[in-house]
Amino acid sequence: MKMMDLWFVVAEDFRVWEVFAVIFLRLEIVLSGIKGFFQ
Repeated sequence: MKMMDLWFVVAEDFRVWEVFAVIFLRLEIVLSGIKGFFQ
């Protein structure tokens, strides 16, 4: 496996993690909003 190929795989992974991070942040905001609503 060439270094370049490895870099592309890592870059793809980072893109996936970026999407997960955005989804997670939105979920966190929604959950904290629901908690505030029920208090």
